[in-house]
Amino acid sequence: GIVGQEDFGIPITVRMKECPPVIFAVRSETDVTFGGTPTVFICGQRLAKAFNIMSLLTGEEIGQVCADAEKSFHKDVIEFHFDDYQKILYITGATLRCYSISHGYDSPQSLVTLYNIDFKQLYVQQKQTIVTQYGRVVKHRKPPPDVFDDFSSAIQDVDYENEVDLLHAVVTLPEGQDGTKAILYFIDEPTGRVIKEDEDNSVY
Repeated sequence: GIVGQEDFGIPITVRMKECPPVIFAVRSETDVTFGGTPTVFICGQRLAKAFNIMSLLTGEEIGQVCADAEKSFHKDVIEFHFDDYQKILYITGATLRCYSISHGYDSPQSLVTLYNIDFKQLYVQQKQTIVTQYGRVVKHRKPPPDVFDDFSSAIQDVDYENEVDLLHAVVTLPEGQDGTKAILYFIDEPTGRVIKEDEDNSVY
């Protein structure tokens, strides 16, 4: 047999005389990624900081993910979950959100928020709360927000350990006068509950 002929391999050179039919068309300013069952894809408008979750079968939008205005200092990241393509992880500033693509036998696909973790707010709440030796909880007055806080607050890295079903995120947060510190958070993936944190006492 000859390579390229029937029953003997794939043709090395293909000469197309006309364009194949279009399966689907989409206009996106960001990378288009695919996942989910039935298949969906993510596309977006970079300037508007809005990402559309679209059904590949119908071409209809099943949900939209938008960034918060005050967290616009950093590049947003949206990806399918490391181990579960029915979930979508979205990082904007110091906030981590997890969405689920849900559908029933007789209902269309929809986008459901599983959890939303604002690490900056979590850190501020912990800094404002003191427990005395008698078990009394004392809270300090919340300081006014600073632009530098939003600029320096950012999730630097997120990873997943499938054996223990944990997400871990490295977050930089404001500390002192124009300084930042890094904190490693361990998150229970199914619930989004922060179960442990490890602070780097160095201030940069």
